[in-house]
Amino acid sequence: MCCYHPYEMRNYSRKCLDLFLSNLKFEMNPKNLKPEFNVIAGALEGLSFYLVENAAQDDDQISKDIYDYVNKALCHRTEDVSRYAMPRAALNLFTKHACNFDEHIYLNYKDLFERIKKWAEHKNYEMKKQAYFALDSYYNQLSEMLKKKSKTEPDNCKKIFTEFVLKFYTDLTNERNLDLKDTVIAIKGYGAFAGPCREFMQPKDVKLMFEIIITICERTFFLNMQQDQQLHAQQADIFDEKIYQLPSFIESLSCVCNQIDENISETSINILEKLVVLAIDSYPKLIKRYNYQISLAIARLFLSIQMGSQQVFYAEFVSKIVYQSLIRIFSYKTNYYLQQDQHQINSNNNIKNSNED
Repeated sequence: MCCYHPYEMRNYSRKCLDLFLSNLKFEMNPKNLKPEFNVIAGALEGLSFYLVENAAQDDDQISKDIYDYVNKALCHRTEDVSRYAMPRAALNLFTKHACNFDEHIYLNYKDLFERIKKWAEHKNYEMKKQAYFALDSYYNQLSEMLKKKSKTEPDNCKKIFTEFVLKFYTDLTNERNLDLKDTVIAIKGYGAFAGPCREFMQPKDVKLMFEIIITICERTFFLNMQQDQQLHAQQADIFDEKIYQLPSFIESLSCVCNQIDENISETSINILEKLVVLAIDSYPKLIKRYNYQISLAIARLFLSIQMGSQQVFYAEFVSKIVYQSLIRIFSYKTNYYLQQDQHQINSNNNIKNSNED
């Protein structure tokens, strides 16, 4: 009601807030030995709807209380699928309303990162996916705080920035650590922290960051292509999770590309083209919501090249992608021919069954 009918609920919104907070206070009290996880999840979901029309950052105490409850919910680790509701609600609230907790994210950046990261590495796919969204919000909000406080607290901001960038660099360049989850977490971080690059890094370092991401993209999507195809042949019903993470790689590249003043190499441009063509070629194989994410990532990359220092490559870059995309689009059968093929298969099966009878 607070979300969809804010005008009608304006006189009751505070009562709703107090109700949610009081339930969370009771259920998450250490003295409560049997907390109701579904009640906690419901209260967190209610707060998520409440915050749509009622910002919490204007009230420091409310902001701190909600942040503390979210933090406690993320600490709860379980392998019981029925108990995922509470951490999922906490991740969802944080994803949508991280801007309400900017100071707390800045002050507790290390512990909060580790908690969200653990859920991003979880074996449950839905929890991992929600944690990736929360991680995006975390990175973006911390990045904004670093830019905001770079004038008043330059030493601490540089310390935080350097700590994260070095961690991302170590994770991405460690040949023994080729785990996709760690790679995606680091790639997302590189993209989000592209904003403060100009404050804390030299232009050559920013370009190096871009080259690192390009190298990782080439290694992830192209160098092991033959091995991946063999895997797909054995598990045809499981589409490679790498493709679902492709928008994260493209968006990170576009973010860093915005911060580069020099022209990037022709080799890097070629890999960018191949990534975009791979994304477009994956459209028919993906769920619709992933098509939206891929489209958004490609649009951001186009804009970053067109509006940045890479304009000299833009026309040729787009023309090559359009050409390659058209080739792939026309290589797919239309629905009419797919239906005809299915009809022919059914007819052949019916004839075979009748002959056996």
